[in-house]
Amino acid sequence: MTELRRIAATWFVVLLLVAACGGGASSPPGDGTASPTDPPASQAATDGAPTDGPEATPGETQTGGGGGGTAGSACELATADEIGAVIGETVSVSMDSPGDVSYCIYGDSAGSGIVATSLMARGGGAAFGIWKTGAGVQQVDGLGDDAVFDPSTATLLVLKGDAVFSVTAGEGTDAEAQRLEWSKDIAEIAIGRM
Repeated sequence: MTELRRIAATWFVVLLLVAACGGGASSPPGDGTASPTDPPASQAATDGAPTDGPEATPGETQTGGGGGGTAGSACELATADEIGAVIGETVSVSMDSPGDVSYCIYGDSAGSGIVATSLMARGGGAAFGIWKTGAGVQQVDGLGDDAVFDPSTATLLVLKGDAVFSVTAGEGTDAEAQRLEWSKDIAEIAIGRM
């Protein structure tokens, strides 16, 4: 669980830095993005408290950014039931962080993080370009406009239009090939909503 939270927080910070450097759209205050008084993503990720209220249903929010789909946040790209069907166990959303750069953590019945996703709805092309040039990153064919897998973090990134979706599935004890397969299956679900 700690590994997924670390990866989600790291990816979130990378996307924020790219957005701050002109790679993404700026947002007016009060739009659901983090404010200076909000806890940092790493602290929020360690709280582990489930989110209150019903799980968001894909397509319930305004049209997304660069991908042309209807999802407004990472949690709207795949439901807990869909993630559970891919992973083969019951999961629930344990963290939902909406905004221009959003991320979602799905936990298993024991409360451990099993899948982490993120969505940069606009300006993701620049972030994807940076990630794609990383050492050891592998090209993945047949997903979105472009896709890569980083074995060092077990993270799959998919570019669709100017939106980027990332997914890290499974735990460090799971085989890399299995983690990639789960991530690809989850990405297939998410791509249609980006």
